[in-house]
Amino acid sequence: MRIITGVMDNLLGIDPALVRLKLGARVLVGLVLAVAVAAAFSNFIHPMPVAGYALGIALSIQGVLVVRDNGIRAQTWTRILGILVASVVLVLGAALEPYRVASDAAFLVVIFLAALARSAGPRYTALGMYAFMTYFMAAYFHPALADVPYAIIGIAISAIVAQVVRFVIIPENRLNSLKGAVRAALQRVDAILFDLGEISARGRLDEQDRKQLRRRAHRLKQAVLMAQGLLAGDEAASEDAVVLDLQVQLVELQLAAESLIVSARESLLPAEVLFAGLGDLGHLAPEADPATGPLSDAHRALDWLLAAKAALARDIPAIQILPGQKPDAAGPGLSAMLERKALMTAVQVTLAAGIAMGFGLALSRERWFWAVISAFLVFVNTRSRGDTAVRATQRALGTLFGIFVGLGIGLLIGDWKIPTALLALSSLFFAFYSLPVSYARMTFFISAALALVYALMGVLTVELAWLRVEETVIGTLAGMLVSATVFPTRSRVPLEAAVAGYYAALRALLEALGGRAAPAATMRRLAQDLDQAYGGLVDAARPIGTPWQVVTRPGKVRQTLSLFLATTYWARLAARQGPLNDGAPDAMTTDKLLARLDDLQARKAECFYIDRDRSASAPLRGVSSFPRAPDDTLSALDATMARLYPEDR
Repeated sequence: MRIITGVMDNLLGIDPALVRLKLGARVLVGLVLAVAVAAAFSNFIHPMPVAGYALGIALSIQGVLVVRDNGIRAQTWTRILGILVASVVLVLGAALEPYRVASDAAFLVVIFLAALARSAGPRYTALGMYAFMTYFMAAYFHPALADVPYAIIGIAISAIVAQVVRFVIIPENRLNSLKGAVRAALQRVDAILFDLGEISARGRLDEQDRKQLRRRAHRLKQAVLMAQGLLAGDEAASEDAVVLDLQVQLVELQLAAESLIVSARESLLPAEVLFAGLGDLGHLAPEADPATGPLSDAHRALDWLLAAKAALARDIPAIQILPGQKPDAAGPGLSAMLERKALMTAVQVTLAAGIAMGFGLALSRERWFWAVISAFLVFVNTRSRGDTAVRATQRALGTLFGIFVGLGIGLLIGDWKIPTALLALSSLFFAFYSLPVSYARMTFFISAALALVYALMGVLTVELAWLRVEETVIGTLAGMLVSATVFPTRSRVPLEAAVAGYYAALRALLEALGGRAAPAATMRRLAQDLDQAYGGLVDAARPIGTPWQVVTRPGKVRQTLSLFLATTYWARLAARQGPLNDGAPDAMTTDKLLARLDDLQARKAECFYIDRDRSASAPLRGVSSFPRAPDDTLSALDATMARLYPEDR
């Protein structure tokens, strides 16, 4: 039992609420069940065509990944509609199979509509993926019209299996997920304490330590945000005392941990004091020493952290039920498909797929579909040509390394069917376990699994593996070319939108803070909004930063994001501290901060493109000590905001 608990703690440490584990497990279990049910149908009722097996496998995976409606009723309707859409597309693909030109043209129409559907909301996005994958399988496996009814049964099997896996075999339990996220947050606090203890034992804090502490703080924030999301229920949640207490405690835990890191830059606590706070020891309040005066800033930060940690550890086991989930927000609807942006994106995707189709056919009459699917997928979840280039590069590199790792393993053990099959299934699990954090890693494992499947079929060769890479490169290059030349959206456009969203969230928080009457719940919500806006800013800035900036030197993007991170910290701390004191003539006020914010908003995203001194953007440094009053915090916030444009200081 202790071993199982230790394994679960380690999993929660890297995967709060086990979201990634559940996703990988759902895909794997759904795939195995779809094959088993299709095989049973084939053995006892009627032989299942190859296209039926392929559709059952592919759409069972899509049914887990892309059907994201809230609740069993909404997901059931989406899967029923998915069966209908996929069936119509399958009939179309089979009917047009003898007419290659017409079939290829119809495929491009399906791609255009599927890309257009992404703008209409989650349900239509799922239906678009059902349509695309079905036509892809129909074009790849060439089902005869006589096989279509049984292939449709494969489609129905995929939907039923996905529904059963999602709501019966591996259901979502919000309460268990919440407890897991809180446990992960507490573990990440312990990791921060342990790192600080080791640093204190060495007696110095270097740049590598600062980077590690930033990573620790970021991972803590991920766990806290996940827990807060699980606590965000319906209207009743805003009046539930237990939920409100937990929300406060989570905010306190994150802010206290960040404050301890801030204060550690000025003075390190003794290692034994930091190590004493590990585990379930609870709140260990440092005591003031009459010989040395009041507690230091670092002691008070640790005191705050241990109090928040003890409160969470005490209260989380007592929760037995959570308020109901929020209903799904209404999607944009079908009318959004007629908007200019949606139409331009659909044209981009279709044109890239057409180019990939042409060059893919020139390379191979049998495997050109790989180029088309690559061109289609590099546009998923992208907002600019920079986004598309990053995703295309990740897909090409992931395919290159994955296919040749799979090739090497397949050529070595391909004759041993059971080990090869187990490795292929393991690769699929790790592919979707990796999906939430790394598209390149997901592509690597998918490609390795595909190579192992070819080894099981006895068709794996070096030539086939290289063809897969070539077709993938054709598709990714087509996507990059079209995104850069046809209706191009510069990376700066979504970045400026994200910066504007961040400044709007910061303004709302400052205005509420200056209003004196905002309730604590409102301040917490505004602080969470600012956190989420910072996350959007990080995503939008990623395409303009180069990978070597991240690993060798801070770079403009990383330095600027560090300043936004520090701004977020001081603003959230100000929200936590509450009312201001404007009695002193030189007191910092929200009016002064709002005036500075006006200047920042006028310059949009310019701060990401200016040269800065490396030391001028150290994160979480606004003042040299732990703030004792709201004025101190606002002064730190003002100093941090000023450093976004150091030449103006």
